[in-house]
Amino acid sequence: MRDPSICQSPDGTFHMVWTSSWTDRIIGYASSRDLVHWSEQQAIPVMMHEPDAHNCWAPELFYDEPSQTYYIFWATTIPRPSQRSGYQ
Repeated sequence: MRDPSICQSPDGTFHMVWTSSWTDRIIGYASSRDLVHWSEQQAIPVMMHEPDAHNCWAPELFYDEPSQTYYIFWATTIPRPSQRSGYQ
């Protein structure tokens, strides 16, 4: 579990996301009411629409209270078009 990011929702639940691997296109997720006992880890697939994406890492989780929306930001390596497979 690398690069964890935790935020607390209005109901008191803590939500955590993290880097699962340097080569996967998934973000790990779990939640907790007390920061001791955690839910089962889940994988959130990201960048699946981008076939040349190499990874996703360093996710950050935020809760926007006015819109009552969670946001996850992360970094992904995608080669320049000239470096992608199939381009000449």
